[in-house]
Amino acid sequence: MKTYENENKTLKNINESLSTTLNQLKIEQSTMIDNLKGQVTLKDKDLNRVYNELQDKNKSIDKVLEKERENIEYKVQIMQNTIDQLKNDLMNKTSNYNEINQDNKRLLSENQQLKRKINLLKDHEVDLEHDNKN
Repeated sequence: MKTYENENKTLKNINESLSTTLNQLKIEQSTMIDNLKGQVTLKDKDLNRVYNELQDKNKSIDKVLEKERENIEYKVQIMQNTIDQLKNDLMNKTSNYNEINQDNKRLLSENQQLKRKINLLKDHEVDLEHDNKN
């Protein structure tokens, strides 16, 4: 019976030892889980911070791009207005050139007519002088 009691005591000691070891493992496991949760929380906060920074940068980039687009649209409009003005100026100058060209042709024709008349008058004057001498 003593052997049975000794075995029983030994089994109780082994059971207590295993229970203590199990409790220690549970505590260590809980500590490791808590550490991992803390690390995950830190990583999550860090990811949120990076995400928010990227969102802010994207908003800034979008604002810059929008201003640049507006600036380009404004410049394109100015260029279009300039092109339209240049076209109008060219059409006006072409029209003026055509008018001047027509005036020049008319004046040239009038000049030729006047030269003919002058030549006729000169001829007539010579004839008159010739008649007066006779």
